[in-house]
Amino acid sequence: MSGFRTGAAAAGIRIRKKHIDGPQGVRGRNSDNTRLREVLHWTPGISLEEGLARTYRWIEGEVRRGRGL
Repeated sequence: MSGFRTGAAAAGIRIRKKHIDGPQGVRGRNSDNTRLREVLHWTPGISLEEGLARTYRWIEGEVRRGRGL
């Protein structure tokens, strides 16, 4: 799942992409946790999708309580 769709899924919304010419930005910045596992013997306890969903719900709650970000 792309980062775009993962974020939209965490928010519980559907978004339609419109591709435009321009900079590629973070497109090539992907996490490879191989070294992390080798050196620290650690792997994430939850998936990226679950982490984004939790983060989205937390931010949404902060905004609804008027704490803004």
